[in-house]
Amino acid sequence: MTDRSPADAPPEPLAIIGIGCRFPGGATTPAAFWDLLCAGVDATGELPRDRWDAGKFYDPDPAKLGKTNTVRGGFLDRIDTFDAPFFGIAPREAIWLDPQQRLLLQAAWEALEDGGQVAARLAGSDTGVFMGGFTLDYQLLQNYGVHSRYELQSHSATGMMMTMLANRLSYVFDFRGPSLAVDTACSGSLVAVHLAARSLWSGECSLALAGGVNVMIAPNMTIAESKGGFLAPDGRCKAFDASADGYARGEGVGVVLLKPLSRALADRDRVHALIRGTAVSQDGHSNGITVPNGDAQEAAIRAACRQAGIAPHEVQYVEAHGTGTPVGDPVEAGAIGRVFSEGRPADRPLVIGSVKTNIGHLEAAAGVAGLIKTALALEHGRIPGQLHHRTPNPAIDFEGLRLRVQTRPGDWPEAAGPRHAGVNSFGFGGTNAHVVLEEPPAAREPAPTAPQRRRYLVPLSARAPEALADLAASLSDALSGAPDDLRDIGWTRALRRDHHDHRLAVVAGTAAEAAARLRAFAAGDEPRGVTAGHVPAKERPKLAFVCSGMGPQWWAMARRLLESEPVFHAAVRRCDRELAQHTGWSLLAELLAPEEESRMAETEVAQPANFAVQVGLAELWRSFGIEPDGVVGHSTGEVAAQYLAGVLRFEDAIRVTYYRSSLQQRATGTGRMLAVGMTPETLNQAVADAGPLVSVAAVNSPTAVTLSGDAGILRSMADQLETFGVFHRFLTVKVPYHSHCMDPLREDLEKGLADIRPAVATLPLYSTVTGTRVDGRGADARYWWQNVRATVLFAAAFRQMLADGYTHFVELGPHPVLAGSMRELLAEQRQEGLVVPSLRRDEPDDDVLLGSLGALYSHGHDVDWTVFYGEGARLVDLPPYPWQLKRYWNESAEAREDRHSAAVHPLLGQPMNATHPTWEREITPRLLPFLADHRVQGNTVLPGAAFVELALAAAHEVYGEGDYTLDALELRKALVLPATADPRLRTTLHQETGRVEFAGFAASPGGARTWTLHASARLVRRPPDRVARDLADARARCGQRVSHDAFYDLVERMGFQYGPAFRTVQETATGPGRAVGRVTVPDSVREDLGSYRFHPSLIDAAFQVLLTSAAPRETDAAPTFGPYLPVGIDSISVLGRPADEMHVVAEVVTADARVIVSDLALCDAGGRVLVDIRGFRAQSLDTAAGLTPERIDQGLYEVQWHPAPTGGGTEPDDPQALWVLFTGAGGVGAETAALLTRAGHRVVTVAPGPVPEPVGTPADGYVLDPTRPEHYREVLGELAHGGGIGGVVHLWGLDLPFTEDMPVTALEDGQDRGALSVLHLMQALAAQVTRRLPRVWLVTRRAQAVGAAPGPLALPQSPIWGIGRVIGHQEFTGLWGGMIDLDAGPDAEEARRLVHEITARDGEDQIAYRDGQRHVARLARSDSLAPPFPLALRDDVTYLVTGGTGALGRLVAAFLADRGARHLVLMSRTPPPPPDTWRTLPADHAQRDLVDDLLRWEARGIRVHCAAVDCADEARLHAWSAEHRRLGRPPVGGVVHAAGVVEDELMPRMGRDTFRRVLRPKLNSGWLLHRLFAGTPLEFFVLFGSVGSVIASAGQANYASANAFLDALAHHRRSLGLPALSIGWGPWSVGMVEKLGLEQMYARRGIELITPEAGARILGRLIGQRPAQVVAITADWASARSASPGAQLPPMFGDLGAADADHPAQTATDAAAGADAVLAALRRTPEPDRPDALAAHLHAIAALVLKLDPADFGDDANLSGLGIDSLMAVEIKYRVEATLRADISVLDLLQGVTVRDLAARILPLIVLAEPGAPAEPGGSPPGDPSETTATGADTPGGEAPGDELAALLAQVPPDELERLLDELEADPPRTRRE
Repeated sequence: MTDRSPADAPPEPLAIIGIGCRFPGGATTPAAFWDLLCAGVDATGELPRDRWDAGKFYDPDPAKLGKTNTVRGGFLDRIDTFDAPFFGIAPREAIWLDPQQRLLLQAAWEALEDGGQVAARLAGSDTGVFMGGFTLDYQLLQNYGVHSRYELQSHSATGMMMTMLANRLSYVFDFRGPSLAVDTACSGSLVAVHLAARSLWSGECSLALAGGVNVMIAPNMTIAESKGGFLAPDGRCKAFDASADGYARGEGVGVVLLKPLSRALADRDRVHALIRGTAVSQDGHSNGITVPNGDAQEAAIRAACRQAGIAPHEVQYVEAHGTGTPVGDPVEAGAIGRVFSEGRPADRPLVIGSVKTNIGHLEAAAGVAGLIKTALALEHGRIPGQLHHRTPNPAIDFEGLRLRVQTRPGDWPEAAGPRHAGVNSFGFGGTNAHVVLEEPPAAREPAPTAPQRRRYLVPLSARAPEALADLAASLSDALSGAPDDLRDIGWTRALRRDHHDHRLAVVAGTAAEAAARLRAFAAGDEPRGVTAGHVPAKERPKLAFVCSGMGPQWWAMARRLLESEPVFHAAVRRCDRELAQHTGWSLLAELLAPEEESRMAETEVAQPANFAVQVGLAELWRSFGIEPDGVVGHSTGEVAAQYLAGVLRFEDAIRVTYYRSSLQQRATGTGRMLAVGMTPETLNQAVADAGPLVSVAAVNSPTAVTLSGDAGILRSMADQLETFGVFHRFLTVKVPYHSHCMDPLREDLEKGLADIRPAVATLPLYSTVTGTRVDGRGADARYWWQNVRATVLFAAAFRQMLADGYTHFVELGPHPVLAGSMRELLAEQRQEGLVVPSLRRDEPDDDVLLGSLGALYSHGHDVDWTVFYGEGARLVDLPPYPWQLKRYWNESAEAREDRHSAAVHPLLGQPMNATHPTWEREITPRLLPFLADHRVQGNTVLPGAAFVELALAAAHEVYGEGDYTLDALELRKALVLPATADPRLRTTLHQETGRVEFAGFAASPGGARTWTLHASARLVRRPPDRVARDLADARARCGQRVSHDAFYDLVERMGFQYGPAFRTVQETATGPGRAVGRVTVPDSVREDLGSYRFHPSLIDAAFQVLLTSAAPRETDAAPTFGPYLPVGIDSISVLGRPADEMHVVAEVVTADARVIVSDLALCDAGGRVLVDIRGFRAQSLDTAAGLTPERIDQGLYEVQWHPAPTGGGTEPDDPQALWVLFTGAGGVGAETAALLTRAGHRVVTVAPGPVPEPVGTPADGYVLDPTRPEHYREVLGELAHGGGIGGVVHLWGLDLPFTEDMPVTALEDGQDRGALSVLHLMQALAAQVTRRLPRVWLVTRRAQAVGAAPGPLALPQSPIWGIGRVIGHQEFTGLWGGMIDLDAGPDAEEARRLVHEITARDGEDQIAYRDGQRHVARLARSDSLAPPFPLALRDDVTYLVTGGTGALGRLVAAFLADRGARHLVLMSRTPPPPPDTWRTLPADHAQRDLVDDLLRWEARGIRVHCAAVDCADEARLHAWSAEHRRLGRPPVGGVVHAAGVVEDELMPRMGRDTFRRVLRPKLNSGWLLHRLFAGTPLEFFVLFGSVGSVIASAGQANYASANAFLDALAHHRRSLGLPALSIGWGPWSVGMVEKLGLEQMYARRGIELITPEAGARILGRLIGQRPAQVVAITADWASARSASPGAQLPPMFGDLGAADADHPAQTATDAAAGADAVLAALRRTPEPDRPDALAAHLHAIAALVLKLDPADFGDDANLSGLGIDSLMAVEIKYRVEATLRADISVLDLLQGVTVRDLAARILPLIVLAEPGAPAEPGGSPPGDPSETTATGADTPGGEAPGDELAALLAQVPPDELERLLDELEADPPRTRRE
């Protein structure tokens, strides 16, 4: 590198002094991790069971929603466990702690241990913490589900937040430096190292912990990464290999401890590696936020090298990010190669590798894992081999980039200087990090020393007793055969480890000895040399030195200490020197004398020797850090005690010892001493009796008293004690201390000690003279005489010490003679305590002393280990702390249920937390392979039989074993198993009722997430019917045999694609209404039979036999209809287990194109019924599809009134037009006439009146009889011939009276001026005016429900809206102007609005005004329906159904009965047969179906009354009501008015009677029912209307008018606060449609027929809902639009199918513009070219209708020769009228005409002049509104869904119609009842 200025010099290297880690494969220490790497272990594996259920969340299909495509990864063991007490965390808090925090705490501690850093010493320091984190799975588990918030507690937040990954460590260890949690995703931990390094270099902290962690608890992130394409399907990272396809996610934690190198060396720390430089960068805006940027990576690498001051070619190895992704590897390799290839010889390529191939991608911990690997490699000088590298990635130019992947372990490449390496880590959000490392400096070898044969005390400590035992075991294993010196081991344990509360100390001279003793302790023994204890929870125990008296001395005492302990030796030598001034002998010499020469039995030697030993021991204890809190001495031991307490100077203490011992020597042989095991109180009398020659020498404990005195007396007392069995023993002393024998010594003693001046004690001192604590000032010569003569009150003094809180006692003396007494006194006081000796006779001094030191350490006393171990020891590897792991876990119930699966049944799945017993299971063929064999029309579908198995399994789980029958199984919606997502099936059993429900959750790629109720049933217990079946008889009745292959060929043609598990039927036999099939168990399910009550594939076999045998066919071989699916079963009982061979017996009840009903039995070979199925119902797939709630709602519409502006129209007004106003003398009509007149229009009014002939009026108007059709023809004919009519406005309805109590006759008669007058008007126009007809406008006033609260309606006017829609949308589109519903405002204002509408049209044809706001009508899907609510009817009221004995009425009755009704009145004009004839009625009787229904209802306990009443007859209706009440029948609680008559006829041919016959059942009956029940509290009042009132059908003007009245009546009732609902039913699949075979016609028009089942669903959906009027029709509006001539729908339908229109928002105006497009083009065409232009247009129409290519025929081709028929001719006629507004003859088209001929005929009929311009020859006057022909269409659209043929025929003039109808219809019009 180039020279640098000091400012640019590289920063001081940072030493990695400690490592803590947990990596997959059991790598829980750096050494274990290194071994794993060197062994080439792939530590990835299968997903552990405690993470999540692999079966639930895995699918090999990467596109499967909610699944991951791999189950492998790198996982840790038991991340749910933690040693919470170690870190002072209560269990209550620990359960909330993210396992990532737990792992970091443990790894951080291990890093501190590995680095020899004592955490307690670091508390309060500026140590920094920098930790990388990424995912927070544990947080996800806490917040999972809507109920999780109720479980959150005070520790929840701190337990799960990212910041706590760092802050938790700082808090627990009391670190005060920077504390940062770093989230840069996968580079987080290396960025954390970067930040730690910067903090150290800046001086912000002096020590730093850095690392990262990652755990995988919830599947969510794995699923997300799988969807992102990051994960390898095989769960292995193949970095830089050609097969690289992603990585395996991994778990782990890594923490490194960093310190500046200079400090690390000064502190004698071990160094793993050095950090020389770090850098970070960001990808910025790359090709994608997760796409790496090689330039940014390169920048980070160069910056790190530059900071390190290291040239790239000096780096020998780079630990790459190396994820093994196809995109990432080449980018990273390129960045590495571009930097490190600079100056690198080709023969020495850079070695690269990735630890992810061993342990997976640890994400937030990935960087530190790579760093630790590289640091260990630098430390060991070897590079581990990379796994899964077989073929180099061809996208990487290894040679050009000077790169090599090392696949086998090998030595580090040779380097000219120190070894260097780089570490890469990149985050998936683009944050890159690089660190440059260097090998550690060479270790300083300690100077060689002579081997020492000494004993060591090795301390161990833990925070739990179990941990202490584990630590002893692990250290024992480590010490076995360990090369390390025991001194190094002890020094490391003592000075580089924390000292916890549970402690152990082992005394040993070698590692092997220590290992043996620790092993024994770990095994539960109490080995010699090992002491263990616990530090008291409160303050350190108070410790006292106890100096023993005479008796413990022996000849070799303390000799080992004199040899090995300099402190002890020095203290004794000092005593020797001082004592020599008083004696003529050497104390040291006496202590070292051989046994045979020893004088230790002589008191003059023993007392000074004991004193010297006690002083030496005290000094030695203090050197070890053991300082006494108090001191006591026993007899002569008081001398040492008072010296140690500071009362006596050293010289005075020697004098006291000298005088005391030398004087007492004189008493040798004068008496004896006797130890007695009795209380002092008991001995007092004996001593008193003995006289003065016996004294109590000492009271040592409650049962330890020493007597002293005359030998004979003591002998006598001993004999008495022997007699009574009392313990006694003569002491081996020559001097009777503390007896009368001492009296002669008093004078000399006091004289010799007379000048002693005691000081105040500096240490609490307890006197055995007084038995109390003393301050020492009284320790003069007299005191010492008392010490010699008086009783030794040791027990009293000791009791005082206990009272003062002393619990630990160290006996200073050569042997523990007082230990027993002290323990007895502790027991007496019920006090726990510790009594340890300093030395013990005949035991090695250092063993005893160190053992006692170990005991003190173990019980909480601090030891000065520095003094103990001295200098020169080194830090060595020792086992880490043995964590005592317990499970601490918390997650929401929802998380637990979702993550795991404890399935109780293969289909039922696992129990869930719910109100009722509930189970859930993801239904996937991957785990239930047999399901893949059940396919319907290409879709995998859960067989309906599975719900039977589910229900029975649920019953056995809840109720236990028993005979269960499944009743009323309703299969609502098939559960499809899509390839995109596995549905979740939830089974809920309502325990109280036995109802069981099956709901499925489905997710779609489009984002839809829905729950669907798929099935429901009721469980009952009843004795099963076990009647066997006669199989032979059943087969004998079936004449046709079908083989296995033929059977499944038929099945496949029906739309079922069955695999082996469902191809169980071997053969079938069929006959009329029955079938028999033989079934065998397929091999693919045989092994699973034991897991099921009755395997679904076997029950499905019974369904198969029935469905294929009963389906209608055109021939014996081919079914007419598609597949049938089960939709319900009345009851099913499983009576036995499956047999290898079984037989299905099926008996068909009914079968048609929609539904099959039958009974089934699945029997064994002997006919014994195994499964009994009653009332099995199957529907065709098409039928079933229409019954889903979604499909039902999609087919429900409302007429909505949308506000619209009142702008100018698209058609200008013609001021010369004649307006004919059908109006009265005043009101709005008169105002309208006046406004039109003032505008320059000619106006003629026509008023109603009872005149025999039309008469004129003075104002040039007319009066005609509205009931006389000929009057209309006469007046209009006269006006038409008098110059033409521009517009007709019908306002008669405005004058129709209406009151709430209006008689029904008045309401009916009013229609003569209402809907009937409109009929006569249109008939007259069609008859009298055939060309250039006017626009017809129908006007009402508040006849429509507009606005949120429309109020009462003008009901008599409402039928006009029904007939008006037929006129405008079907039969007279060319005449149509529109309908306008005025408000109740001032007549003049309403007239002004009316005139504006009729003179300035904008394409809208249904308009209403309210409060001055213009509204237009739109049919729109109902948006006001509330969610479905189950309809439960009362059993104590009567429900009335009019038209009740007809097909629809009976369907309604069945609907009501199924929902709880028990009293029904079916009202109809025709009575049923007498009840006594019901069971004998012939099958072909007209009322057989009615009678069958009545019998079924009767059997169910439903009371049905058939009332033969015409509900349109007021008298008869009221009579029935009175009779109903008189008989005491339940009151009427609900009404369904389903009566009606249909008598279709085109308007030109419709008579008044026909119109009234159809109107009467709706208008009269509806009004009468309304009035009859106006005061009755009804649950519902349902009016069965028709879609025809809104969506007009040709030929149904009467029917539309009648149903428009019902619509208005429903709104009217609602305005009065009464229940009402009018349902405008679309076409039903039964009745005339079925009889006339019109299904295909409706299908072509995009209209779906309403089946009885769908009708029942619709009725149940609508009763009780908010809308008063609903149109029920399922239509493909785009198809309806395209099928309509002119390809347009009226404006009312402009919002339907809008997506298929070019400009949906402009439907109305576009339609009008489209109608003028051809005419506008012709106007622009020069006149000579117009014939050809028109012919081209007509040519296109003919080609479209005939489905011919326009090039296939010319303009001169005869259309009849091209295959035109009558229907095609009508369609051509209509399209010509719609685009050219010209009338042509259908007969002309049929009789033979060419396109050119047609153009010549039409051209003169059309108006091509612009308004106001000169008329073309043969044309109408300019601006004449009569330019539109009688049946031309200039309004949007064409025809609404309905009868197309009738719609087209409506356009044909009467003379042509006669012939055409003769050709098309052989039968006259017929009347039918609903």
